[in-house]
Parts: sequence; C-alpha cells; structure tokens
Amino acid sequence: MLTTCFEVETNKDFDKYMKKKTQEKPKKIIPYRYLPFDLGMSIDSDLSGEIKSYFKRKGFENLTDTVLLSAFSKYFLYGVKISDDINLYIYSFGIGVFAFRDDEFSCESNRYALFYGRDKKEKYESILSKKPHHKFSPTFAKVSDDLRKLTSNYLRDHEPLYKKLREKHYIRRSANSSWEYAGFSYLMSTSFIFDDTIESFEYEDLNTNYKKNLIIMLEPSVANLEESNLLDVEASDDPYGFSIDEYSPKDWIKKSDTAVYISWSAVVSIIKDPDDEIIGFINSMEVDLQAMWFYTYCMYDDTSNLNTSEFKVFQLKTRLFEYKKMYAEFKLNVDYELPGYIFEIRNELINTSRIDNQCQRFTEYLDFRMEETISKNLEERQRFDTLSQILLFAIAYIQGAPLIYKILMGEYLHFGIPQSIFIILLAILGVVWIIKKDNM
Repeated sequence: MLTTCFEVETNKDFDKYMKKKTQEKPKKIIPYRYLPFDLGMSIDSDLSGEIKSYFKRKGFENLTDTVLLSAFSKYFLYGVKISDDINLYIYSFGIGVFAFRDDEFSCESNRYALFYGRDKKEKYESILSKKPHHKFSPTFAKVSDDLRKLTSNYLRDHEPLYKKLREKHYIRRSANSSWEYAGFSYLMSTSFIFDDTIESFEYEDLNTNYKKNLIIMLEPSVANLEESNLLDVEASDDPYGFSIDEYSPKDWIKKSDTAVYISWSAVVSIIKDPDDEIIGFINSMEVDLQAMWFYTYCMYDDTSNLNTSEFKVFQLKTRLFEYKKMYAEFKLNVDYELPGYIFEIRNELINTSRIDNQCQRFTEYLDFRMEETISKNLEERQRFDTLSQILLFAIAYIQGAPLIYKILMGEYLHFGIPQSIFIILLAILGVVWIIKKDNM
C-alpha cells in the first residue's frame, strides 16, 4: 500500500497534536479551607508543653515552614501535620485553625463556577452540621475535643495556683462541642485555579466567560450561592445573565503567571503552574487572619453571655486593654523585609474580612459593660450610704428624743399627744430628707 507525502504530514501533525493533548494539564480548582476552633483559654508555657506532648503521642509531625506565620504574629506557637491534607496551627490566645486541602474540582463545563459554588456550599454544610459527614469531620471533632479536654483538665489541676494569683481563669463558652455548629462556627476558603491555557491573568485580558466565572466565585450572591442558610433565595433562571460591566475585580499580585483576586467572601488565585510559594503565602495569611477574627468573635460571644456581676471594672478594663494591644499588633507587627505585594494582599484580606467591624463591636461592648458596671456600683454605694445615714440618724435621734420630749412637755405636764406626734413626724422627715437629698 502506497503512502502519499500528504498522508505522512497529516499523520505527523496528528501525532504532534495527540502528544500535546496528553501533556496538557486539565483546568482545575484546588480549594484550601480554614476551620478555626476555640481551646477555651490562653496557653501558657506549661499548657503548651502538654499540647506538644499530645501531638507527639498522636504521631503528628511538626511543621517547619512556619516562618511567615511567625513574622505575622508573635502569638503563633506552632503547627503540626495531622495528615497529608490537614495541618493544624495553634495560637497562644487559645485558638486553633485547621487548614486543609479539599477535593480537586475539574473545570470541564463552561459554567464551572456555578457547579463549584454548589459543591462548596455542600462541603460547608457537611462540616458545619450537628451530624457532620465530610470525610475529614471525624478528625476535626476528635482533635478539637481532645485539645479542649486537655485545656479543661489543665485549668482544673492548676485552679489553686490561679486562686493564689487572684486571677480569674475559666473556659470560654465557645470551647464546647455543643456550641454553634458542633463546636465550630464557620469555614473560609481560598480557591486556586490551575490553568496553563491563558496568556494573561489580568482581568481586562480575560474573555467574557472567564470573567463571569471569576465574578461568580468572588461574589456568590450573583448566582444565589451565598454560604449562609439563613436566607431562602430562589435561584435565578440564568445565573450567567448578569452584565460584567458592573464589576472590575483587581489583580493583587501583578505577576506574569499568577493572579490573586480578593472579595469579601472569597479569595481566588489563577496560577499557570503549581507555585508552592504563592500557595504558602496565601495560606499563611488566611490562617493568621482567621485566628484573630475567630478570637474576636469568641471573646465577644463570651463577654456578652456573662452576667454583669461576674466582672469587676478593672477586669473589664484589663480585657479591653489586652485585646486592643493584641489587635494593634495584629494590624501592624509585620516583618517589613517581606515583599511589598505580601503587604498589599494581607491588607486587602483584612479589609474585606470585616474584622475591623468585629473589633469595633467587641470594644464598644466592653466600654458599655464598664459604664453599666460603674453605674450599678454607684447605685449600690448610694443605697449603702443612705442606709448608713439613716442608721446614724436613728441612733442620734433615739439618744436625743428624751431631751426633746422634756422640753416640749414642760416640767408640769406628764403626757402630751401633740408633742409625741411632733417627735414622730420629726423623725420621719429626717429619714425622708436623707433618702431624697441625693436626688435634689
């Protein structure tokens, strides 16, 4: 059988095409998620040692690539590798953050953002439920419960010491498996899109379909994919029917092969090839942000559920001062030798997270509780002062009443009802004056 030159060239082209096709990496999304939880109290050096011993008994490996976390926060203690997909980071103010890589998502459909958003919402519900069924849920529940129990036992064993130091130590109400969603509160995600088919990652250079998928990932409400289940919103007939003219997300990294887009509800990074440095930067920033965000939330929740009588003014002042100091360090205490774009990304993550609103809410509430406590203390003091004055007046009056009676009666009268009534009225007027004088 003869083979023409045309057929030879066609076969070569086909082989080249097939070889290229097999070498192409399919477009996919790898989500990283962050699940914070409360251990219940600050971690001192002794408790830190016990936690480390627990990790060692469980065979969890120490993480060594935590330099960036240490640069962000002096309250970061250490991280451990629980499994190939799950890391755990511990902060000295008593917050732990699970950071885990979830299932890869293939972008086969042109509407991949819609299906990815639905999958993300289902994953959230599977973890944040009273009967969780996510594949990692048993690990999250076991480790968090073990650490909370360890913290509780440590406080119980050291309670006499804390009493001697006159310090008020207790377990925060959020360090409980029955609190909110089986002991957790929320999840945060970053989504890394791996795509080696596009030439430019700038938003203006993306085609319309790419832009719409990106916008839906950044603004889930566009497609009625809000993570909250509080609002029952019907899905739109065409989630892709919106106009892209209303949106212009910013690329926060300006690299030739990577883009980072940030919104109030999501972080989306488009990467040409796997870049461990970028992934590590963003994961570290998110872990640190979620630790402080959740700590603020837990402190507000704890303070707002305590009776006023359980706190003294100086304790509220101490709590306010310590928190403001920690928050200022969180915002400002960063290694200035880091690349400039790290600061830009971190600042944008902080701004869009609305943690400043949480901070203001908590500090204003502490101010209110202090004013309330001071006011109640003044009222109690006034009541005490009034009773004391009535008692002193009564003692003085009893001592002086016989003399007044003799003066009013004269030396020839043995008993006089008008004089007795006058003395009684005089006593009543004295008591009333003492009670009312503070309001005059």
